Amino acid sequence: MAGYLDDPVATHEVLADGWLRTGDLGRLDEDGHLTLVGRKKDVILDASGKNVYPDELEELYGRTALIKELSVVGLPDGKAHERVACLCVPASRDDRAKVEEHFAKISAELPFWKRVKVLHFWEGDLPKTATRKVKRPLVIAELLRLEKATAAATRLATEPAGSDAWLYDLLADLAQRPRGSVTAQTRLVADLGFDSLLVAELTVALEKAGVKAPAEAESATLATAGELARRLEKREDAPIPASGPVRERNDADIFVPGAVAAAGRTAIGFFQKALYGGIFQAEVSGQANVPANGAFLVAANHASHLDVGLVKIALGEEGTKLASLAARDYFFDNPWKRAWFGNFTNLVPIQRRGSLKESLHTAVRTLELGYHLLIFPEGTRSPDGALQDFKPAIAYLSFAAGADILPVYLEGTHEAMPKGAFLPDPRKRRKLVVRIGPVLRYEELRASTQGLARSAAHKEVTRLVRLAIEALRDGKPPPQIGRPGRLLEASR
Repeated sequence: MAGYLDDPVATHEVLADGWLRTGDLGRLDEDGHLTLVGRKKDVILDASGKNVYPDELEELYGRTALIKELSVVGLPDGKAHERVACLCVPASRDDRAKVEEHFAKISAELPFWKRVKVLHFWEGDLPKTATRKVKRPLVIAELLRLEKATAAATRLATEPAGSDAWLYDLLADLAQRPRGSVTAQTRLVADLGFDSLLVAELTVALEKAGVKAPAEAESATLATAGELARRLEKREDAPIPASGPVRERNDADIFVPGAVAAAGRTAIGFFQKALYGGIFQAEVSGQANVPANGAFLVAANHASHLDVGLVKIALGEEGTKLASLAARDYFFDNPWKRAWFGNFTNLVPIQRRGSLKESLHTAVRTLELGYHLLIFPEGTRSPDGALQDFKPAIAYLSFAAGADILPVYLEGTHEAMPKGAFLPDPRKRRKLVVRIGPVLRYEELRASTQGLARSAAHKEVTRLVRLAIEALRDGKPPPQIGRPGRLLEASR
């Protein structure tokens, strides 16, 4: 090859000293065998800074007759990194639920950074070149459009009751029209060009927002956007959207404008700094142990309502991304609480007596969105300040999300505001102590429990977390992770 015709820039990029830079990436094993892993231009750089090879994931996720074809790409996250995303063509529209289960199963066997975080379905063939290679840039553009449409649908949970603006914005996004151009009188077919493909995409976006879409046959009888809006089910049936720290809302809720919520969060941040740095004296040690990259779990003892804010302050800059699980029936049981905790805090509501699977899924989704998650393994506040039994949910979440665990011990919060107290009392205990221990790495936890049954592995990791927190309490060295199936406590 002498070069590209009339294109010296492109020629210079690929030819050097008699070599052709093909752009392929390979891996050499110990015996010198070369395995091609993908194209350099297609490599995905995830939020943790690790390289992800799309070809490898396409092979892993594509090993099923349920999938006709798929393409794995990186979607920009706005922070110079990418999310692993997939545009998938199921063999049948009826197979979508099974395909999602297949993706979940494959993801559970992969490290967190390799897992597909964004999955959208596509009808028809993926865009290809003349040589039948998938055009990844077009796949990225389509996924970004679908993500934008899904985000518009999930915004219904924050719109004032009775407003259909969210739906009109969604229709505009799907039809690639300017927002504000769709009204109740806009015709779905004549004006927006809705066909069976767009109807299918609309259905997926609505389902992700928790709204039951009309059947395909019924959709064909709807002429305008206004008719579609009237046909949709009442919005109070919609579940919490999974697009950020979860918010509670129904028709009885108190609407808080976004600007007010943002100002309130800023004010609360200043108040917390004044509370823990003035009224109380927070002494923090071990801040150097706080991971700088990627979402992680924080495991702490729990004895007071002061604990959440104290951990947030102790984490410094990373504390702004801290979310914590909260009982829906306690913190979100009336409109006033929902307005406060849903708009001015990062509390994630879960059912204490509902589906454990649903609650854990919500927690994993929170980590996937880039938030650190504060977990109190004891489950509830200690009545006397002493450590209670630890529940294995912390281990489940670490394994499910591929997340590291940061152990933290809190001292003094029980005396300052014990369980049952309505307000903190600095006269009883003014000095609050936070000790942050070395992070427990997910990879090491996985390796240490290799060969154990899942329940046994969860119990073992939970035991290690407790040992780490006890070591912080007692001022002893942290526990050491031993060989698979065995955890070694540090020598006294």
